Amino acid sequence: MREPAPPMLRLAPRNGAGVAALAIGLVALTLVLTVMLFPVGGLLGVVAMLLGMVGIGRTARWRAFNRGQAVAGLLLGALALLLSGVLALRLDGSVSQRAGDLARLDRCLFTSGSSRAAAGCAASFARRVATTTGSGEAGGPSSRCARRWSATAPPRSSSRCERSSGRRERPG
Repeated sequence: MREPAPPMLRLAPRNGAGVAALAIGLVALTLVLTVMLFPVGGLLGVVAMLLGMVGIGRTARWRAFNRGQAVAGLLLGALALLLSGVLALRLDGSVSQRAGDLARLDRCLFTSGSSRAAAGCAASFARRVATTTGSGEAGGPSSRCARRWSATAPPRSSSRCERSSGRRERPG
């Protein structure tokens, strides 16, 4: 009688890289979409891409069986990295454009001696931002009526400014 063949040593599949790529890719994309944590999301996107490539390599050598998870992790990581780069470029431009205005506001507020002067600083900053962005001030007049505003007095009577700002003239 023949002896049975010894059992073949079977290695367990090594699916960890693909699963980790998918999980980290989802976390990275979520962090990027929160906008405040987009740099962390971008870094995690790079990690997800690397783990996705490792997972794809393991499936090519038949050491893992979760190619779909590895590819999904790679794509999610790439998307997170791309969105993080776009957000970095968009936010850097607006912050650097406002740096001079913010420094001017800080200087004005520091040297103002009264609350009326501080209000004037805030009003001039709001006008400057409204005219450079082309939009109206938050809670104030639109940019075309901003010239009529001063820190101490309400706008002069003008039907255009009253309609655009939502303010009504008091009967006198």
